[in-house]
Amino acid sequence: MMRRPRLTFENSDGRGEQLAELMRRYAHTAYPPGGSECAATSRETLLDYAAKAADGSLAISSRQLPMIKAAIKWYYAEIVDDTMQRDRLLNAFQKHANMPKSKDM
Repeated sequence: MMRRPRLTFENSDGRGEQLAELMRRYAHTAYPPGGSECAATSRETLLDYAAKAADGSLAISSRQLPMIKAAIKWYYAEIVDDTMQRDRLLNAFQKHANMPKSKDM
């Protein structure tokens, strides 16, 4: 069985903690408890990624990348006005998105 390609985000220079915080906030805001099954799954996925981002290296399914980018954009538009940090995080993910993806079998 082929696994989906994964993107790796390394927790360097404190970005992992920032990413974890914004993903937690976005998860609680965009997917509040009591929503649909899909919303609950998205919420849990974001909270799981947030825990992993805070711990170190984060492997993200390429399918989840748009949700992570949405969280970054929302956080820096609604919570913190820091376009430079927003762009740094988005660029980090963009670099990985443009890299050839390996397929595990």
